[in-house]
Amino acid sequence: MNIPTIEEIKALDGRIFATLSEKEQAVLDFYRDQGRKFGVSVSIVNEADSDELAAAKSVEQADQILKRTNSRVRIRLEKPQLAATVPGNTQTDDVESLLRLLNTGHPGSIGDR
Repeated sequence: MNIPTIEEIKALDGRIFATLSEKEQAVLDFYRDQGRKFGVSVSIVNEADSDELAAAKSVEQADQILKRTNSRVRIRLEKPQLAATVPGNTQTDDVESLLRLLNTGHPGSIGDR
């Protein structure tokens, strides 16, 4: 799987965990496992019984409990500057302008130097 875009993970914010498609679940799993590298924090807002969830023997079993109780996905971008390195992120132009400003003293195009 290619690296999912920031837009793909942001689209999952507020969604009911149990209703995610297979592709959306793959995006969620990627950022649950590796999101810190990209400044993305993923959580599932727990609507389940905490004792039942604590008794889960695996991540898969915990996910099934969370899905049964209509728990919601929450996404938080912690470091937008890192997110700009992810393919498909719309913030890239802002980062390029910032880099030009730092390198040249003005945010114009690279050819303006």
